[in-house]
Amino acid sequence: MSGIRNTINQFWQFWRDPDLKASRRLTTRLLRIAVVAALVIPIGLFSIAVARALGAAQVFAIEVNEHRRRIAKQMKADFTLDPSKEDVISLVMEQTGGLGVDVVLEMAGHPQAIRTAFDIIRRGGRISLLGLTSKPVSLNFSEDIIFKGITVQGINGRRMYQTWYQMTALLKNQMLDLHPVITDRIKIEDFSQGMARLKTGESSKILVYPNGFEDGNLRRDPAG
Repeated sequence: MSGIRNTINQFWQFWRDPDLKASRRLTTRLLRIAVVAALVIPIGLFSIAVARALGAAQVFAIEVNEHRRRIAKQMKADFTLDPSKEDVISLVMEQTGGLGVDVVLEMAGHPQAIRTAFDIIRRGGRISLLGLTSKPVSLNFSEDIIFKGITVQGINGRRMYQTWYQMTALLKNQMLDLHPVITDRIKIEDFSQGMARLKTGESSKILVYPNGFEDGNLRRDPAG
């Protein structure tokens, strides 16, 4: 018994030591992550790439927009689900052995998207809420939070400057391919044209060039 206890203590020390970078990678590597979105800004698509780069075991992208589901697939999501046509809860439970996902990144702020987040999270999991709601959302605190023992995290802004350093490291080490999300490149004077493109739902991230570019034409990346 003492040998087992020592092994557990050593493992726990490794797990809790903030100086061990490997532990951060390990905690992410074991996770099944769901990105819940609804006509969301590209940050939801970027988060798929970050989850993949940090070694997430499975990534579910839940999105009503077909164009963004295609991009989510290019960003290496394992499953791209349309909540308007598919039983997302059943599909997630089927793929996770009935447990649910370990982490939900809610990027929409839509009441139904938030409801889905609490339905697919496993016991002891974590929900990170980034999407802003336009009205109050009703939750059953007993069933949705307390009895499940989950952690709910609200996100506003970023950690200065920790997340900047982390993102810089991921990009410098070529661990992120963000090209699929960049669908258009425009000159600053074509700003209104770019906004019109966004409203069609067929564009994601648009790069604006203050000084224009050589051929002077609006560009649409093949990946978009």
